[in-house]
Amino acid sequence: MLAALFWGCAGAAAPDSPQRPLTILHTNDLHARLLPDGEGRGGFAELAAVFRQQCADAEACLVLDAGDMVQGSPVSTLFEGVPVYEVASRMGFDASTLGNHEFDYGWAKIAQFADAANFPILNANMTHPAGGRLGDGPTTVLTTANGIRVGIVGVVTESLPYLVAPGAPGDWRALPVRETVASIVPALRSRSDIVVVLGHLTDEEEAGLLDVPGVDVVVSGHDHRGLGEPLTDDDTVVVRVRAWGLEVGRLDTVVDVSADRIASWSWNRVAVRGEVEPDPATLRIVRGWEAQVSELVDVPLVHVTRDHDRQEMKRLFERALREETGADLAHINSGAVRENFSEGQLLVRGVWNAMPFDDRVVTVTARGSQLPASIRQEHGLADDSTYKVATIDFVVGQWKLRGSADLEVEEGEVLRDLLLRWIAAQGRL
Repeated sequence: MLAALFWGCAGAAAPDSPQRPLTILHTNDLHARLLPDGEGRGGFAELAAVFRQQCADAEACLVLDAGDMVQGSPVSTLFEGVPVYEVASRMGFDASTLGNHEFDYGWAKIAQFADAANFPILNANMTHPAGGRLGDGPTTVLTTANGIRVGIVGVVTESLPYLVAPGAPGDWRALPVRETVASIVPALRSRSDIVVVLGHLTDEEEAGLLDVPGVDVVVSGHDHRGLGEPLTDDDTVVVRVRAWGLEVGRLDTVVDVSADRIASWSWNRVAVRGEVEPDPATLRIVRGWEAQVSELVDVPLVHVTRDHDRQEMKRLFERALREETGADLAHINSGAVRENFSEGQLLVRGVWNAMPFDDRVVTVTARGSQLPASIRQEHGLADDSTYKVATIDFVVGQWKLRGSADLEVEEGEVLRDLLLRWIAAQGRL
C-alpha cells in the first residue's frame, strides 16, 4: 500500500497535466532504535508521525528506506530482527532495500523479514550459484494516486563480505552495483515514468550511479553521517540522511510524465525530535515488544562520570577484554562500537545498544610476525616475540578473509556479557 494512500494524503484521480508533484520521504540505517534516544530524538512511533505530517500536504507521497533497518537494540538482538519489520509495517513504508546488517542473523532470516513486512524488500544484485532471490524481488513499480509510475530497484554494497560475519551470506554474493543497475534500468524504465535506486552503498558506489542513464533518484544509506547537500549531475540526484532515525529526508519533485523525467526538485532534512505526537498504532506495538525486554535491560549498572567519545569507547572495551582475558593486548574493530556512553546513570540497555552484536571473545597466542601488519604497527609489536591477543570472532574472520592472518583461536563468551560483568565491577566509569 502506498504511503500516500495509507495516510490519506493524495487525491483519488490523476490530474490531466503532465507536470505532477511527487514527494519522496526517506530513511536509512534505522538500526532497530524503536525508542527515542536520551535526548528525545528518533523512535519508530515518532518517525511514523513525521511521515504522516509530511505526507499530509503532498498530492502524492512515497516512503522509502535504504537498508539496515535491524540490528542495534535489545529487541532486534534477542528476536533476530523480525519484530522490527512488524513495527515498520505500521509506519507506512512503501519499499525498502537490504543493508549489510540484514544479514547479521544469517541470510535465511531475510525470508522472515519479508513475511513480516507489508511492503516489498528489494534486492537486485545478490546472486547465488543455484539461482533464487533474497527478499521480494529486484524491482517494483508503484503507481501514485496522481498517476506517476515510479520504478524502484534495490541494491546493496559489493563490499558486503567485509561487513558481516563469515558465513552469514552463505553462498550469496553481491554483484557490482553500477553494472547491475545499468543492466536493469532500461526494462524498468519502459514501465515507469521515473526510476529510483534504493541502495545501501559506499560513497564511491553512490557517485558511480550518477552517470548511469535512466536513473533519476538514488536514495542511499550505509554512511551514517548523511549528506549536507545532495549529489547531483544533469539528470540524477542522490540523497541520504543521518542514521538512527534522527531525521527524515524529504525530496519534493515535479515529474513530467510526458517526458518521463523529473522537471524540478528540492530536498530538505526533517529533524525527528519529539515535536509531533507519536503515532498511536506504532507506539502500541513498540511498547509491546519493549515490554518483553525491559526487565532484562532497563536495570541500573554504574554511574558514568563524563561523556565518552567513540575512540574512548573502543579503548574502554579493549581494556575490558585485556583485563578479563589476561591478554597482552586487545583489539576490536571501530565499527563494533555502536553508541557512546553519556554522563549519568548507565543502564544495562546502554551496553546492549553500544554492543548489540553477539560477537564472541577469542584469544590467540602468536608471534608478532604472524599477526596483521596493522596490529603490529598499532601496538609496536616485535616480529620475534610471542603475544596473547584478545579480540572477537568477527575480527579474526576478517583477518582470514583478507589474507592478513589465519591463526588457531580459542573461543569464549559473548563480548557483551564480558563487558557487562567488567563494567559492573568498576563501580563507576
